[in-house]
Formats: sequence, C-alpha cells, structure tokens
Amino acid sequence: MPSYGHDWKAFFTNSDSPVFQALGRLLFIGPSVHEGLNLVLEKNHALLCSLRYLEYTIAQDFTDVNGQTKLYIGRNPIFPSPAAWPIPHDAPYKPQLDRYLMAFAESGLYNKWIEDLIEIARRESSKKQEQQKKKEQGREHLDSGPKPLTVKHMQGPLMLLGFGLGAALLVFLAEFIKSLLGVPLCPSAVVGR
Repeated sequence: MPSYGHDWKAFFTNSDSPVFQALGRLLFIGPSVHEGLNLVLEKNHALLCSLRYLEYTIAQDFTDVNGQTKLYIGRNPIFPSPAAWPIPHDAPYKPQLDRYLMAFAESGLYNKWIEDLIEIARRESSKKQEQQKKKEQGREHLDSGPKPLTVKHMQGPLMLLGFGLGAALLVFLAEFIKSLLGVPLCPSAVVGR
C-alpha cells in the first residue's frame, strides 16, 4: 500500500476476520503508488489503494500509445470509497445536501465524471508517449504503418453522397410537382390517345 496505508494495515491486522488478518500480515507499506505499480509490473505483487486514484494513475502513466496497459484492476473493491462533503456539525441544510449527493451518486454522474477524467488522462498519455516515440525512433518508422481514416480522408466520398442525395431530392420534387399539376410523366403516354 502507499504511505497512507498504515491505518488500513492496522485495521486489517486487528480485524476479527481471519482473511483480513492474513491480508494485514501480507501488506507492506511503500512510498508511492507509482513504485507500487512498478512492483506489480516487475514482480508478482498487488497494490491496494483508492480505486479512482489507481485508475487515473494507470491511465496517465502506465498506458501505451495504443491505449493499452499491462495492468488490470480487480473487480470487487476491498474497501469502499464513499462520497462526502465536509459541512459544519448539525448544519440545517444537511438533509438537502445528503439528498443531492445521493442523487449525484445514484444517477452515475460521479462515475461519468471520473470516467471522462480517466479517458482524458489516457489520451494525453498516449499523445505524450507517441511524441516521445517519434523523437526516439524517427518519423519514418511511425509513417510506415497503416493510418486510420479520418473525416478529412472521407471528404470526397461524403461530398459525392451529398450531391447525389441533393440530385435525387430535386428529381423527386420535380416528379411530385408534375403529378400534382396533372402533367403526364411520360410523353409517349400522350401519343396513344
């Protein structure tokens, strides 16, 4: 665990649960989350810390250019991360604030904000690593592989599609107006009368 984990180690060691006691004996306190994640990559270790901060650190510093990482996070947290807002004791607006906090937590807004923040960190990390890779290996190596299509590449086909749809709309409107005015659509039909 990171340096703030002394309380958690004491909690696990003094717990009534034999599983938590065994976990408390296995825990050792390290100086930082980064060092813990490096131990996870290099040796057979696991890291316990705040889930949100762990996700953010992995996205920011342990994600490659393609957005992939060698690390994964367990499915079930060992300790919860509640949402809270510090307010004065016996504040009259506490019930309203509790209701609003519950609405944010239950609606998923908090999780959505965290996911957006992690995605931004992942993109910035990928950009930073890509720039670093360009400096190290040279531009020719990166340009040799296939490139993804962008809107810029698809401008021609999209413009042709737009012109085709516009022409089809004009023909449809012309036929519709002719049918309203009673003008025959085919001139050969008039000859037969």
